[in-house]
Amino acid sequence: MKREEVKSQIPGITDAQLDWVMNQYGNGITREKATAETLRGQLETAQQQLQTAQEQLKSFEGVDVAQLKGKVKELEDSLSAQAAAFAFDTELDGAIRSARGHNVKAIRSLLDLPKLKASQNRTADIQEALAQLAKSEPWAFAPADGGKGSGSYVNTGSQHGEGGSGAEPDGVLARFQALNPGMKI
Repeated sequence: MKREEVKSQIPGITDAQLDWVMNQYGNGITREKATAETLRGQLETAQQQLQTAQEQLKSFEGVDVAQLKGKVKELEDSLSAQAAAFAFDTELDGAIRSARGHNVKAIRSLLDLPKLKASQNRTADIQEALAQLAKSEPWAFAPADGGKGSGSYVNTGSQHGEGGSGAEPDGVLARFQALNPGMKI
């Protein structure tokens, strides 16, 4: 997301507001990169642990093979489960980002994750679930048309010479108060 894009979509945005939006966007990207790196590190650690366990098993020639096979199977199952979970998480998070989701964690909390994990046609089912969620919860996704026809639209009043003066509440605050009349800010 570039500053010029934000300025073209939100006429009358102040530099301070634009800086805040850009910082929030950058923080979100940084968080997601950190999460991906953490998961990648966990997967590499698990793979190293499995390799170490397999090498150690070779050194126990003459030991109860059935017991060792059980341990190997247990470790392989554990690694397979971790790899499958990582693959699912990566696919789902990528699909949420592709659908222009604002917050991956928030959107994941709105989905039926066990159903999607068990799906036979996971990619199509994820796409369908995200499409349905975008219809029922449009606030969670950025509009595909730049905010002109779908999704949330906040009138800042700038096109009528209102808002942005500092003496009056900004358009976002006014809209929030209109949607939440009983809440004190």
